[in-house]
Amino acid sequence: MFFYYIVMKKYSQKTKKIVVLDSYKVVKELGSGYAGTVYLVVKQGKYYALKIEKVLEEEFTKNYKYLGWREIDFANQVASRYPNQFIELVDYDFISDCKHVQKTLKPIEQFSDKIKDLILRVRASEFCFRRIYTLVDNSVDHIIRNLKKHQIYSIFIQILYIVYLIHLKGYVHGDLQLRNIGIIKTDKKDIIIFGKKIPCFGYICKAIDYGSVLHKKYNLDMDKIKMYDDVLMKENRMVYHLGIDFEEFYNEKERIEKEHNIKINYQDVIENIRNTDEYKSIQLRDDAIKFIYYKIKYVELFQKQVLGKYYKKNIHVDQWIDTDDILFCYMNYKNIKKQIMYLLEKLHGMM
Repeated sequence: MFFYYIVMKKYSQKTKKIVVLDSYKVVKELGSGYAGTVYLVVKQGKYYALKIEKVLEEEFTKNYKYLGWREIDFANQVASRYPNQFIELVDYDFISDCKHVQKTLKPIEQFSDKIKDLILRVRASEFCFRRIYTLVDNSVDHIIRNLKKHQIYSIFIQILYIVYLIHLKGYVHGDLQLRNIGIIKTDKKDIIIFGKKIPCFGYICKAIDYGSVLHKKYNLDMDKIKMYDDVLMKENRMVYHLGIDFEEFYNEKERIEKEHNIKINYQDVIENIRNTDEYKSIQLRDDAIKFIYYKIKYVELFQKQVLGKYYKKNIHVDQWIDTDDILFCYMNYKNIKKQIMYLLEKLHGMM
């Protein structure tokens, strides 16, 4: 296997000197995004993840308006305190004269001109933010299709507990998706959550990627405060947002809107749905819950109504959690512990 050395250099705010840290051997690239690349690295026989991200020079100065410093803050205040639920930040540095070339196949055309300009400026920057994290074996999105139902329920219980710990400290993660939930293979029979034994069934979950965290202590502007509140609500309803996957359908909706230069109005669709016999037959009082139930139960009909004349065929939607269980967790979004205990009871019924 081919290795090469990368020397970590730490930028000192006070002395303006470059301090050489230990060397890590880069094994291979693990993935890349708009601004950063993740590598598998090894040091003294132990493997880690190295993330290199282009930044602007002003981000060297500690300020929570910059994502990198929020990530460090979250790692220190939350991740380090709960190593069973979060990957740990081992070390980090900011370097000048960075030779890293960001490679990504992801298009930036979908963004506004302001965001596209920022992405291009960052990519052209000679400054980098680098950090070393502990590793996970995989991510939930890569394995979930091969899991049995009881394993999926165990994973969702663990995800809810991760959300609980994040919110307990006043943070929101901001990017909790199945690909940002790492898994560790384990021989442990169970883990303890709220004093209850949660069967592992071979996997322990850990949150990864803290680059989008928010906290109100960061002196957020009004837009960011609204974003914080919206994310908080979404993460409280994580079982709904992750328990059924409409991503491919929403991607198709966006593609149609761009191709035909139209905007599909959800309010018009909702009114049409309310007038269907299927919707009227649902024995639920809350209109929002009825709509979610309809969306899940009549998924093909829902797609036809949203896309209208642009509907071509049903787009597959993955559902990991039973509909009734999604609805229970959705309705009890203010009480994550109650959601966990409910799913645990359902899990016990499968064993």
